[in-house]
This record gives sequence, structure tokens and C-alpha cells, in this order.
Amino acid sequence: MLSRIALLVLGLTMALPAGEPWRGTLPNGSAIWADVTVALDDGTNAAVRVHHPAAGDGPWPVVVFSHGLGGSREGYGFLGKRWAEHGYVSIHPDHPGSDTAVFRGNAPAELTQAMRQATTALRILEGRPRLIAALISALPTLERVVPALAGKLDHKRVGVAGHSYGGWTTMSVAGQKLRLSGEPKDWSDPRHSPSRRCRRVVPACCPNPRTGPGSRVRCW
Repeated sequence: MLSRIALLVLGLTMALPAGEPWRGTLPNGSAIWADVTVALDDGTNAAVRVHHPAAGDGPWPVVVFSHGLGGSREGYGFLGKRWAEHGYVSIHPDHPGSDTAVFRGNAPAELTQAMRQATTALRILEGRPRLIAALISALPTLERVVPALAGKLDHKRVGVAGHSYGGWTTMSVAGQKLRLSGEPKDWSDPRHSPSRRCRRVVPACCPNPRTGPGSRVRCW
């Protein structure tokens, strides 16, 4: 379905600026968003927030954005809005097991354990890159769920971005292997491997030489 995929990792820090981070006079249009549920090929459903241009014929490039630990599809709206204003469709999914539910209902004494579980349980680790790949496969379904996108997505120009835990998720989709114990875990999608679809991977602003669980990727 796709001929290439460009992957971008946005700042792997634990906080995002609250204000508008851009200045300038770049031309832009209006953007809107919608919360929808997308049926995936494995029989599960994904809750996503989709930011897209308010008007136009497309085709619009797509960015799938992966949130950090304790985040949700509701976060990073300033990115989704900005991209949509400039002709992109930005898809922000919830990552079950490492979303806001990590914090909800946990006493302070239990919070550390809940966060550790969210970043070490193989089911949750694997589920993150798998969900991103599944959403890329489900773009035709998304066009049916959001009528304003019907026939307007550019399936040949798809990017993946993420912050913090989402940055690690993005690298995993690109082919980074998880090294914890035993054989390295490879949860990349063969269709999106560097040799076939990935044009570039840019890890940026890492707080230390490791970009996530079991990572050996160095950045600056």
C-alpha cells in the first residue's frame, strides 16, 4: 500500500512546551479534529484523535504520532493542529497499558510500580510499535470512518513521530531492536523496514545515550 515511510522522532524529553513553539508568517489553512474508533486487522479497535485540514481535496500526507508514558490521544494537540493547518493528517492513538490509565486510580506508593510495569512488560512494549503499524495498514478504514478524509489521504507519504516513550516506539517501528535479555526483540513491520520504506530516522534531544528500553541508539 505504501511506497515509503519517513520516520521522525521528536524530542525525547519528559515535558512539552505549553505555548506556541513556532513563529513566522508561513501560509496556513484551518484545521479540525475528530475522535474516532478504528477497527484493526487483528480484530481489535484503536481509539484515535485525527487532526486534518478543514478544507481541500488532498492528497494529504499522513503522520502517526505516538504519545509518551501516561499520555493519550488528547495530548500534543499543538503539533496535530500545526501539521493539519499545513496540509497534513495527524493521527494520535491511545496506547493501552501506557496511557493515562497508568496514573488513574493509583496511590502515590503504587505509581512507581505501575510506571515500571508500563515500560517493562513485553506485552505493552510490543503493543506500541504493533499498533502504529496496524494503524498505517488501516488508513483505508480511517477514510471510511472519517468521511472528510475519503479519497484524500496520500498513502505513499506516511510518517511516524513520537515523544519520549513514543520516540522509542517510532524507532522500534523503524527497526530498532529491543535488548533486555535473551535474543533481541524485533517488532518492526517488514513493510516499513529501512531497506524498503524508511527514508530517514532522526533521533533528537535524547536526555542520555539510550533512547528507550534496551536501546543502544546514540544521539545528540
